[in-house]
Amino acid sequence: MSPPAQCLKLVAMEPIGSPGTSSPLTNLLHECVERVLSSWCRADGGVEPPAGATERFVAALAALEQAAAALCGEGDVAAAAPVPSGSVEVESARSYAHLAGLLPRALERVLSFDAAAAAVQRPDGELVVDAISKDDPALADLARERAVILQRLVSGGVEREEALPDRPLPLRSGLHFPLVADGLVVGVIYVGSIREGAFSEKDLEVLVDIARHASGAFRRIDGELHALRATPRQAQVLALVASGLSDKEIAVRLGVSPRTVRTHLERVLRDHGFASRTEAATAWLRGERSS
Repeated sequence: MSPPAQCLKLVAMEPIGSPGTSSPLTNLLHECVERVLSSWCRADGGVEPPAGATERFVAALAALEQAAAALCGEGDVAAAAPVPSGSVEVESARSYAHLAGLLPRALERVLSFDAAAAAVQRPDGELVVDAISKDDPALADLARERAVILQRLVSGGVEREEALPDRPLPLRSGLHFPLVADGLVVGVIYVGSIREGAFSEKDLEVLVDIARHASGAFRRIDGELHALRATPRQAQVLALVASGLSDKEIAVRLGVSPRTVRTHLERVLRDHGFASRTEAATAWLRGERSS
């Protein structure tokens, strides 16, 4: 899928009525267009784009068009379409661990905070937690601990403020919101700040929007795990893993080497984005029971 030749020519052209080619704004716009067209050229027309990618691209073009009109005095700045939030980004998550890693970074694009974390619960009950802080790794650790505590409380049906432990200093304010799938709490996202009263109702709305998209991503990932398909030999290996056997015990049972068993497991982990043999076996069992 290649861009038309006319689009490529635009990169080297100076827009009519724009500042001179030495203008920082013009140079910046030209660089942005070059990057966009470069990505366009790399896109494979036969491959379905990630969820929400097309909508996000079209919305960004609409926002740029309206902002350009306002810059020329031909439109209303307030009427310009908002730049899409980081919520769409989480829809591309490929696994529970990937989702937990994407969430704090998506929040970073749309909220101002000192630390953020996300906790996502795998089907086997294990929590996957990721956290970030621009300035202080210690704050990221505090956010990580807070997300784990919140996940346990909220998933247990306790969300009253008085039930929460004191906020860890130096984080003086925070927001959190659960991820819900099929009526169950499957995770939580948290942002914290060293400032008192750092977050507004608008910030909470942004958090809720990202949580909604994250819940959708969780359901999609969960559905894909239910649809796990394995070769007959992989299915045998997964069944024996689910029964509690080690790689060596499975090798003896199947009459193969332990290395062959590990190869089968590594292929399943790689193909489906699982983090462990236990997670893969759990997903296979769930798929068998639902089929």
